[in-house]
Amino acid sequence: MPLPGGCLRKHHPMLGCLSTGHAVPLRHTRGFFPHHMALFTRSKQYGRTAALSGNGCAYTIPRTERLRQLLDGQDSNGLLLGPAAYDGISAKLAEEANFDFLFMSGFSVAAARLGKPDTGLVCYSEMLEQGRQMIEATRTIPIIGDADTGYGNAMNVIRTVQGYASAGFSGILIEDQVWPKSCGHVKGKRVIPRDEAIARIRAACDARQGGQDIVIVARTDAKQAVDFQEALERAQAFADAGADIVFVDALETEAEMRTFCAQIHGAHKMANMLEGGGKTPICSPEELDKMGFRLVAYPLSLLGVSIKAMREALVDLKQGNIPQNVPDFQTLQRAVGFPEYFEQEQRYATAIDTTPSDASIEPDMILDPNESYMGASYSAAQDTYDIEKPPGPSSSSESPRSKWLRFKITDTRTGNVQLDTRFPAGFLNGVAAIIPQIAGVDLQQIIQRSTSSPSSEPAFSFEADGDRIDIFGKNMQQLEVCVDSLDSAIIALQSGATRLEVCSNLHLGGTSPSKEFIAAIHHQKAQLNKLHVPCYAMVRPRDGDFFYTDDEFNLMKREVASHGSNTAIEGVVFGILASNPHVCVHCPRTRSLCHLARDAGLDVTFHRAFDDIHHTRLVDALEDLIACDVPRVLTSGGASSAHQGLSVVQDLVHQSRGRIAIMPGGGVSHQNVQTILRSTGVREIHGSFGGSSTEIQRVYQILHAEAK
Repeated sequence: MPLPGGCLRKHHPMLGCLSTGHAVPLRHTRGFFPHHMALFTRSKQYGRTAALSGNGCAYTIPRTERLRQLLDGQDSNGLLLGPAAYDGISAKLAEEANFDFLFMSGFSVAAARLGKPDTGLVCYSEMLEQGRQMIEATRTIPIIGDADTGYGNAMNVIRTVQGYASAGFSGILIEDQVWPKSCGHVKGKRVIPRDEAIARIRAACDARQGGQDIVIVARTDAKQAVDFQEALERAQAFADAGADIVFVDALETEAEMRTFCAQIHGAHKMANMLEGGGKTPICSPEELDKMGFRLVAYPLSLLGVSIKAMREALVDLKQGNIPQNVPDFQTLQRAVGFPEYFEQEQRYATAIDTTPSDASIEPDMILDPNESYMGASYSAAQDTYDIEKPPGPSSSSESPRSKWLRFKITDTRTGNVQLDTRFPAGFLNGVAAIIPQIAGVDLQQIIQRSTSSPSSEPAFSFEADGDRIDIFGKNMQQLEVCVDSLDSAIIALQSGATRLEVCSNLHLGGTSPSKEFIAAIHHQKAQLNKLHVPCYAMVRPRDGDFFYTDDEFNLMKREVASHGSNTAIEGVVFGILASNPHVCVHCPRTRSLCHLARDAGLDVTFHRAFDDIHHTRLVDALEDLIACDVPRVLTSGGASSAHQGLSVVQDLVHQSRGRIAIMPGGGVSHQNVQTILRSTGVREIHGSFGGSSTEIQRVYQILHAEAK
């Protein structure tokens, strides 16, 4: 759907040859630039559009371009709704709620930052700093910044526009009040002369070329200061000057709102629903859409409910009572991003030394010194729990990223899970500061006794302060489910999968997944409280054989490096064979990818390319993988299914002697998984299970029973 006539004019550097009377679809203007020639696809992760460039590499669409796409109707045909935020946490929560855009309200910033009214007391630099905090707290949502009058004459407006664009704003609002300005719905409105107001907007539009094509929102307060007709004439003049969006503040009737939309051409119209008793009638989104508005801002909801909630809480505290509506501490941790911080922190862990210092131990519970808890005993002398380390080999090649402990806190009175998250090994020193109940627990012993599989049963449990605290290591069976769609990933997560292998084109044997797909799964994990379930990405540039050209191998290396910088991925899955049948595994390339993955903190699985090797060579090939430092191989024993190749799988397990994990996959079902487990002694099972929730649950239940 094209923009209204005149919305994209000769201010665009590549459209000088077009007359201002032509309506130009925004998608056509993007085609002038090579890096915008892309296929756009919808991502459910953040309610935004992602893109695949011509060479297949994904990139994140800039917020400003995203806003222009929304205005153009490419990804939203209805009214665009945007709350007014005023700091990092309010912006972050609004993005999590999947709004189309955010508006930074000057009224709310003045209140939150200064505790003062919106009367021009907040200056340009303070608004810019506040906006930067909101942009840094969010990921992709477009933010329109309130820039008041532009903080001076036309030259000041140019600097303001460029400053807001450089800070990361997608849009900027400039109004025609005199300085100092005030809220549009209070008394005492004064506006500058019309010619001067038009010059402000023209300067803002001229600055757009040097401001990353930032969206210009032109506001007039002439309705209150002069009359409705003057406001209409100014709004049309602003549109003619090049404004992308026009906004008449404090319209007082629905008739005025309809007239504004009907008479103004060449720009989108914005409505302002001032909650709690402003001059403008409160209309539903459907009504505003029918009137002709393209977007609506809700300026005071977040600030208003915050003030009300704080006042009520203060009354309770003054009376010595804890407010009833205070979220639990775990909810607050999630709101400000502790889980994401911990996941990202593990990328930079340089050591697994997690021995707590005396200063970090602050015991807050008393236990019987002679009592045993889940195989662990408490030492009163050392003030720690001693957890026996089980016999068996440990994997020295396991990456730092793959070492973690999972903590689950359940309210014993209600049964509600208050926290269920993972902490990387490198951060265990600081866990007691976040979960005070575990102070005194020797977490080092738990992490050291971990093997390569997440636990379905807690390694250590106890109760304190009405909560049950379960600590999970990595010492039990693992159910890895291969998924190639968001629906299949959700089913797997809800049905008991303890690890996901993520790919595309599963019907072709699997190929590399897109970044957008990985991001969407990570978002769903967060929504389902399943961030503790690791994701391993397949690295396979095409279907077919596993004899890759130099170009394909270089692409695989780039993919591994890219996954290493993606906190949503914990491991990679690949397989490379040599064209020489007597060599089987292409050791130089396999070793290279393994080392690249390890340096990036990723775990590795050598996938069922292994089964393309003749069964008489599988044992030799296994030794090659061990020599390449591969920690795990996925195999069906060279047969069409793991059950049919069971004898070979048994031979591989025996040959491995704990030096490499053997993960049977292919044709695994609830009917044969128990036989596979008991015959081989493996700890990991792989399958897609036809995307069936029932089948995954059955296999999980059998794994759970075998683990006991």
